[in-house]
Amino acid sequence: MSSIFVLEIGGRPTIAVEAFDQADAASWLADEIVQSDLKELLTIFGHPLWDGVEALTMRQGTAAEAQTWRSGFTAGAISGTYYGGPSTYFAVKLVPIIEPQPIEGHNFI
Repeated sequence: MSSIFVLEIGGRPTIAVEAFDQADAASWLADEIVQSDLKELLTIFGHPLWDGVEALTMRQGTAAEAQTWRSGFTAGAISGTYYGGPSTYFAVKLVPIIEPQPIEGHNFI
């Protein structure tokens, strides 16, 4: 059974992702595409979500964060925003960002 894990960047809850366990969530975070996306996604202030230096940590999500993930997953599936690719993970942002254009193989909602 899977759970929701939250990526914290510099101590800020930033992205929720479904994973089987902590090791699976860490595997998602270690992916080069994910790390590249974190540097390319922009906050609403125009700054990269991750500067490549701040600490990245994964932790078990709270009930509220899990609900946010479920809502994002449902909205993505209904609207067609969710797009597939080689990734088996579905990530939902917990902070406002400038919406990216869909890129094949990237599943950020």
